[in-house]
This record gives sequence, C-alpha cells and structure tokens, in this order.
Amino acid sequence: LTINNPAAPTITTTQAQLTAGPATADSVYGFTFHASGTGALTWSAVGLPADALALAASTGIVSGTPTSKATISFTLTVSDTFGQSSAATAFTLTVNNPPAPAITTTQAQVTAAPGMVGSVYSFTFHATGSGTLTFSAVGLADGLSLNSSTGVVSGTPTSKQSVSFTLKASDTFGQSSAATAFTITVNNPAPPVISTTVAQV
Repeated sequence: LTINNPAAPTITTTQAQLTAGPATADSVYGFTFHASGTGALTWSAVGLPADALALAASTGIVSGTPTSKATISFTLTVSDTFGQSSAATAFTLTVNNPPAPAITTTQAQVTAAPGMVGSVYSFTFHATGSGTLTFSAVGLADGLSLNSSTGVVSGTPTSKQSVSFTLKASDTFGQSSAATAFTITVNNPAPPVISTTVAQV
C-alpha cells in the first residue's frame, strides 16, 4: 500500500491583487495572502519585516503601520505539515505618501477677526494632513508672528494697516500645501469719547 503526500501548497494570491491595495504611510495596513494546501500552513518571508510591516506566519497576513513612502520587494513561501513547500513567490508592495497637507482656514474667517492697534491679537490657522504639521509664513509684519508648530499668528500690532502674507503647511513626509494668501486687517481703536456731561460741569 502506497500512501502519498497531498499536493504541495501553492500561493494563490497574485501581484495584481496586492497592487490593488497599496499601503499608506502613517496608516494601519493589513493584507491577507492566500494559498491552497492541506492541514496547517505556515508562511515565511524573505525581505520582511521592512518599513514596520511584518508577516504573521500562521495567517499569511502582512500588517503594520509603514513610516515612509517605499516600494517593498519580498518573497513568500508557504509550507505544510508534510514537509512540503510552495515555490518562493515574489511580490512588491507599494507604500504611498498620505495626501499632502491642505490649509482649511478661509479668508472670510480671518476677515471676521480683525486686529486692533495696541491690542493683543491671536488667530489660529488650521490645516488637514498626517503626522506633525509645520506652518510657515512669508510677509507677516507689524508686530505679528507665526508659531510654526501651532499655526497661531499673534502679537500686538502697532499701526492701522492690512497685513498681507502667504501661509503654507508642511508634513513629515516632505509634502507641503499650496501657498495660500491671507490679509489681516488691523483697525485703529475706537476714538476717544468724552464721558463728562454738562450737568457734571
């Protein structure tokens, strides 16, 4: 009586399927590779871990939170309990950058909060983006300055004027928003008003 092993495992996932689900830097990623075979299958990889992505040997899941844009090449093999293994199959996983930052504050919001000569001014600009954002400005003047880590423009303006400048937000992936133009209006304080009445005189 001859007892043969079952068919050796075969990886059934294709490169096209992996390409259709790219990873994004700074976001949790998970992709399950599949194979045919008998009994418990064990996965192994050459080229992983890489960029914070690793393979789970018992499930065939590659997961993690990649830290940077990359093209990760690796080979997978799956083995069964009969000492048989699939062919080593090459794959390439693409890790894309997240969307570039975008400034969400509008000129209308800035206009609705004018500054006043001799009074402390503070306005917070906002932006979307991943990771830590850094703000930069060109053209700020009249005692106003930008906090690059918070997006707050503050200071005590010294004269009535319109302060025009451009603002950008950058992320840790080397991406920046478009330079967006803003104008802060600085008004004079209310004119003096004599409060003494004729009756008091």
